[in-house]
Amino acid sequence: MSYFKGMEGEKKLDALLAEYMKWVGIHNFTAHREEKRFAELNILDSILPLQERMINIGTEDKVLDLGTGGGFPGVPLALLNPESDVHLIDSVGKKLKMIEAIASQLSIENITTHNGRIETLAQDKLHREQYDVVVSKALAKWHTLLEYTLPFVAVGGAFYAYQSTSIFDEIEESMPLIERLGGMFVDIYSYELPGDYGTRTIVAIEKVDETPSKFPREVGVPKKIPLQ
Repeated sequence: MSYFKGMEGEKKLDALLAEYMKWVGIHNFTAHREEKRFAELNILDSILPLQERMINIGTEDKVLDLGTGGGFPGVPLALLNPESDVHLIDSVGKKLKMIEAIASQLSIENITTHNGRIETLAQDKLHREQYDVVVSKALAKWHTLLEYTLPFVAVGGAFYAYQSTSIFDEIEESMPLIERLGGMFVDIYSYELPGDYGTRTIVAIEKVDETPSKFPREVGVPKKIPLQ
């Protein structure tokens, strides 16, 4: 049985799921340990916005998954976009080692991992405003997430935030902050997960100007004292 029947890259996605299930009992990288739940809440949730054209990744785009955790959404997106250059950042090195092992086993050759704190890497010229597409899933609360992500997005690029429907209550009052960080709100797209998992959203933000150099603030500050 395939949970990805009829989807682009079905066999590759089946292989990805099988490989991840080998690691479920080894590392504590997901709350979804049963195969069906893992497939739907980790892999399907990562790729449905891509399949439904809510996320646009060009052939040669440099893509960043910020705070990737166990590799979501970055690893499935890399699998389905083999010509793109996908980078994964996380502060937990053992999760990145697992991702590297999975990528090697499945010959996913367009993944590069970076171990470090977001606030530090965002000030590094190798990362700051270097990515055409930035994605993030379950990383931080909305205002903190904006301060984390927008410094990585190149001017002319886009940030796609995987969110729950509760984000509708926060978008309007966060518009000034989005602009302050160099972004411009584009749209919110909704999609349905299978079963009773309900509606998810993608918030699309275009990068229209450079982020002021003082952002993000020092390690721990964006989370402790979110910008308003």
